[in-house]
Amino acid sequence: MLGRLRLAGRYHLGQHKFHLGLRTQVLLLGVTGVVVVGVIYLAGRQIEDRSRAVADRFAGLESPDSAPLRKPATGARDCHRLLAEADRQQGGRA
Repeated sequence: MLGRLRLAGRYHLGQHKFHLGLRTQVLLLGVTGVVVVGVIYLAGRQIEDRSRAVADRFAGLESPDSAPLRKPATGARDCHRLLAEADRQQGGRA
């Protein structure tokens, strides 16, 4: 009884072998695939939500209510400054 233990496959205590049956392997492969696809989906959705939020902020800069831009943004620092100005303007109006 102690020499051999059967769970999801075969495990021999004396020989240190672990063998999964074909059904168990197929089940684990399917579950792993679902988990991987789910992680990829959630990561893509998070990226899309962030992109949409940034696009909405930039769309707010071009609205007729916002102040006209003096010159186009030339880099990340200018974009960050413009977003901060737009946030301050929206906060001041509300």
